[in-house]
Amino acid sequence: MQETNHRPAPQITLSIVTYNSEKWLNAFFLSLLKQNLLCRQIALCVLDNGSKDGTYAWLQAKEPELKESFASVQLHQGPNIGFGAGHNHNLALTHTPFFWVTNVDLEFEHDTLTTLLQTAQRDAAQAPGEAGAKVAAWECRQKPYEHPKDYHPVTGQTSWCSCACVLFKTEAIQAVKGYEPLLFMYGEDVELSYRLRDHGYTLRYVPNAT
Repeated sequence: MQETNHRPAPQITLSIVTYNSEKWLNAFFLSLLKQNLLCRQIALCVLDNGSKDGTYAWLQAKEPELKESFASVQLHQGPNIGFGAGHNHNLALTHTPFFWVTNVDLEFEHDTLTTLLQTAQRDAAQAPGEAGAKVAAWECRQKPYEHPKDYHPVTGQTSWCSCACVLFKTEAIQAVKGYEPLLFMYGEDVELSYRLRDHGYTLRYVPNAT
């Protein structure tokens, strides 16, 4: 009998939109590869918005390495269509239960993603009608300075999620058709959050995922 080595189906699509981001990429990916969660559970989807520096060349050079680490890698480049429209491009390519949007000018702690994903999976597993069943997004905490926003100190429920680093339930963000493409950059995360809430979803801040 021939044995085959199957990778587990990815749970998360990691959506990255870059623009002149070369100086941050090395530290970003190093911290990502040090996560407690194996990157083989992550489908990586990158759109470069027409960078003028070496961003896309760096990604192309690292692509074989990234393909060894991640479940899959999709690397695209096009004109600068903005933050939200860029993530919409990646959303159209995803087939995983969760869609993770993050900037690259940051670094993760070793348990950032495991904490975030476990919280999301617990909510997603709740029966219809229970409090966690309609959560659409889980936002990470920024440090050393926490994002100045209101949230419930026990449930973490909040009125909007910053998209510097946030995990979405894919079916929820697809249900509202993603980001508003007319908002080129800034404010698109607030607008998306309000639309999700208009569709009956709730949003959660997860301060233990930093």
